[in-house]
Amino acid sequence: MLIKDIISGKLPRGSQVELEGRITELLPIFLMGESSYERFSLDDGTGKITVILPLSDIYLLPSDKVRVVGRVRPCPYAPAMNCIETESEYVEIKEWKWIEPSKRRSENRKGPFNMSVLLHMTRLDEEVIRGIVETDLDPVRIRERFESCINSGESYDHLLDMLSAMTMYSIFLRDLDAASSVRMTLKLLEALPIGKILDLLSDMVETLVSREGLAPYISGRGKGIVERYPVAEESDLEKIVELKGLANRLINDINEGKKEFIILEFSKGEELEKIREVVEIVAGITGSRLLLLYASSIVEETHNILSEIKETSKSLKEDERAILYLEAPELLFPNEKMYALQKLPSEALEMASSLKSEFSKVFRELSSKILIVAATVSSSMVDGDSIGRHVVIPIETGFEIASDMEYSI
Repeated sequence: MLIKDIISGKLPRGSQVELEGRITELLPIFLMGESSYERFSLDDGTGKITVILPLSDIYLLPSDKVRVVGRVRPCPYAPAMNCIETESEYVEIKEWKWIEPSKRRSENRKGPFNMSVLLHMTRLDEEVIRGIVETDLDPVRIRERFESCINSGESYDHLLDMLSAMTMYSIFLRDLDAASSVRMTLKLLEALPIGKILDLLSDMVETLVSREGLAPYISGRGKGIVERYPVAEESDLEKIVELKGLANRLINDINEGKKEFIILEFSKGEELEKIREVVEIVAGITGSRLLLLYASSIVEETHNILSEIKETSKSLKEDERAILYLEAPELLFPNEKMYALQKLPSEALEMASSLKSEFSKVFRELSSKILIVAATVSSSMVDGDSIGRHVVIPIETGFEIASDMEYSI
């Protein structure tokens, strides 16, 4: 069976199929009912489809060629799309590229990092696993590999992708050992001509290490809600040519009075900087009031932020042009996976759930009045039910997960 026939809808849902293809991406684990499911993207050359299966002992890696027997079903998190549900015994590894299947469990720990978890937290799996195999995530070997690439003129983009993944792993898991390893690696790389991405990663991981707890993955840029009225012209869109399609979409939303809650998922520090720039330019071009809410404020001033948002919602005038830009929505609307990572005691969990309910009420009201744009490294940690109707757009692909629409970025 060809994947293109499944995604085109030629087969009715419920049909049993047998597929063979290569794994292109390991996707974040998600909850369905009381069970945890893992998922991966499978490509057979004619198309790509997501395969989901209950959490098991099978250890899959990017570029594995696998045979899968399963049934066609609507994707739980995107019902308009088809995916394949199966069980681990119906997934057979036919060929492998990076690590021999029998050795994967024994090689899973790379210093303080769990390789399997690390791969599930990034969209750039092929690049990250390549970096892992080349360096074992050892700080000294990472520096040596960077030096080798620089001296030979070889691209080191895959190593930057790996460093970004290591940083996000440290922060989301509150793993200080992993964060310390990332910090040491970044220190060793300071003398190399690599670029500003290292400064951003350093800011992110230093915040975690210094606070010794869950810290914002974005450095703070002001307390509370920051209100701005930026100035921009149409020509400024050329500064963000990679995301011009996204910018035009937001401009159209504002001009047409469309209210949306859009979650942008990024995987690289440069993408976050571009998202910030896009929002500022869009606000300037459309003459919109821009409200900025950064992760540092959410962590440090949660109750004050709740009051501020309520007051902001009340103060909005009818048909006022405004954009609320929010970073780290998973901190306001954590799902069960996020709660599990935070490892909160029962009393704190109850308080967090109550706060989430309060934020849910005010954001639902706010999203009926203005455009809300949120940026996150992992939409899989955001409780979509709390924020109501929304769309998720991975910056890398530009594909809207919730509304099943595509635009060019």
